[in-house]
Amino acid sequence: MDKLDLILGETRIEGLDIAQALGHLNHSAKIYLRVIRTFNKAMPALLDELAGVTEHTLAAYAVQVHGAKGSCYGIGAQVCGDAAHALEVAAKEGDWDTVAHDGPLFVAQASQLLEQLRELEARAEGGSAVAEAGADAEAGARAEAGAAAEAGARAGAAVTAEVAAPAGTLDSAALAAVLEAARACDYQSLQALLEGLELPAGQQGAPGPDGLVAWLRDQADGFAYQAIATRLASLLGM
Repeated sequence: MDKLDLILGETRIEGLDIAQALGHLNHSAKIYLRVIRTFNKAMPALLDELAGVTEHTLAAYAVQVHGAKGSCYGIGAQVCGDAAHALEVAAKEGDWDTVAHDGPLFVAQASQLLEQLRELEARAEGGSAVAEAGADAEAGARAEAGAAAEAGARAGAAVTAEVAAPAGTLDSAALAAVLEAARACDYQSLQALLEGLELPAGQQGAPGPDGLVAWLRDQADGFAYQAIATRLASLLGM
């Protein structure tokens, strides 16, 4: 267990179930840290939008708080996620009294969680840096030991690379999974799927056409689920 795992294991934040969230992310502390980083970056602006709701903007509010719900569930913040869900239901039903009363309570609750998550991110970033430094040192030693053997192998690999699958393509099944995650505002699945698509070609993912993967990441970081769903539905004919 590396330092990042230890930091997450020792963290206690009321209403946050880190173990549950990790269970949906293949128990990867690095992916969870990225999810937290994204949450901390995008949530302040979303909370500002939610705080500005009026009786005449309930429809837009329902969409916004739906995204907040998925994001909270994605990091294991069940309590905040449940509160956002209740507000979404109220907004869709036109229940202004409930939104007016409970909306500010949710914003305050989520803001408090955000402060604690920023502290967690700072501690986790330090732990991640230590772990990566050790891993880089070990990888460097292995690379030096195998450099001579790899030199000959690269000559043959250069030939086979000419007939490899085109780098501008992506697995349609993987994109369809991203589409479904976006439609469901499933923050956890979306982050895990994008992590796979961003792997170097030859592993699980490959660069997408016209920077598609980078665009998907930008939209996911801003919780723009609808934008992702619209573009991929058009691309895949779904």
